[in-house]
Amino acid sequence: MINCHNTNGYGECWDADPIYKELISKFNQEQINIAVYSIMNERIASMLQIERCSRKHIEMLDFLDKKNTSPVVHEVIETIKNYGASLATYRRDTTVKQKMASLESLL
Repeated sequence: MINCHNTNGYGECWDADPIYKELISKFNQEQINIAVYSIMNERIASMLQIERCSRKHIEMLDFLDKKNTSPVVHEVIETIKNYGASLATYRRDTTVKQKMASLESLL
C-alpha cells in the first residue's frame, strides 16, 4: 500500500490516490507503526531518492500522525519530516537508528 501511495516516481494515478488514502485512513495503530517504520525498508528508501515519492511519503506521514496515538511514533514522524538530508539516506543516520530502535520495539 505504501509503495502504491508513494508512486513510482514517474507520475501519480489521480483516480487511485483517493482509494489509497481511504485504505490508509483505516490503518490501526499497529499498521501505523509499520507504515512509519517502512522508511527503513531498502526498496522504499530507494524510491525516496525521487522528490515526488518523498513528498508523497511525507504526505502519508502527516495523514497518519493525525490518527496516531503513540508518542514514540509521533517523535519518529517529526524526525522524518524535519530530516535535513534526502529521505533515501535517513535509515543510515546513527541518531535515526536509535529512534527507530524504539519504534521497532512496538512492532
